[in-house]
Amino acid sequence: MKKENISRITYNVEETAIALGISKSLLYREIQQGTIEIPYHKVGNRILFSVAALEKYFNE
Repeated sequence: MKKENISRITYNVEETAIALGISKSLLYREIQQGTIEIPYHKVGNRILFSVAALEKYFNE
């Protein structure tokens, strides 16, 4: 399977912050305070946001 055929299903914190139009530090702060309304997953020391969850958030 070629890499071009694989669709992204998650964004990291930097990509999510860009999509939301906020800074990475604000996003990290919201995660730490538990005030972020978008579900995320921790994989090791990485924080990942589902593209589907972001789409749902934007459509609410």
